[in-house]
Amino acid sequence: MPVIYLRNQKRAYINGVEQTGLWVGGLKIWTRPSSTTPISTFYGVGAGQVPMDHKYAEGTKSGGNITAVPNLGGAGSAFNLTVNGSVPVSGNGVDLDPSDYFTMPTQADLVGVRFFFVADFKSVSANQYFAGQNEANASGGRTNLFLLSGGNTLRIARNAGSNINVDVSISPAVAPVIRLYEIEMTASGNAVVWINGEQRGSIPNVHSTYLINRIAAGQATGGGMSAILYRSLSLIQGGDYAGRVTAIRARLNEQYSLGMNTTP
Repeated sequence: MPVIYLRNQKRAYINGVEQTGLWVGGLKIWTRPSSTTPISTFYGVGAGQVPMDHKYAEGTKSGGNITAVPNLGGAGSAFNLTVNGSVPVSGNGVDLDPSDYFTMPTQADLVGVRFFFVADFKSVSANQYFAGQNEANASGGRTNLFLLSGGNTLRIARNAGSNINVDVSISPAVAPVIRLYEIEMTASGNAVVWINGEQRGSIPNVHSTYLINRIAAGQATGGGMSAILYRSLSLIQGGDYAGRVTAIRARLNEQYSLGMNTTP
């Protein structure tokens, strides 16, 4: 009987199709090693580094539900997540209904970073909230970062006494399927949205700061996000920024089988 040694093998093909793993019965005996740069390589709080990184399915669990999600990025516990609601694990993500959301003990500023978000919306017939907060104006105002019903507009809203909205038109509209969303705001620059590595919309950014302390909810709770949520992370602008955007995309594409055409 022939024996196949796979301990150091990086690629395996069956009938010309590359395999991601091999099983004996129900036991996985080999997993294809990653060919992309680990995002942890970029952890830090300086230019071109990743201060925030949440892997939702790898959080603390009780009875099949997530009870806490640590921040793996360079900012450490400042961006740890507390779970609000009963949030079950679903594969390598978590299953959110609109009443579920996550809170952070420290506000994160999304101006000057690129915010990466891997999610599979169950529907786009209702607003889907990526992030926000419900703080007094002196603390940065109430913020609502969300995809409008219909999936063709991303609204970056801030209530600082009056509503200040940046509406990024997305073309084509978002479909309810797993995707990587990238949202970038540059001070005195643009607000830009990419989906699966393709730029979908851009508009001048009017926000000098944009603070959040919630994920999957905005100013209000109860109407947040109906989705399988897999990952959220931020990359600070500067340094080897373009190269690291490409590397992060490639890693997320590999880990979540996004089907993106990207080169690490």
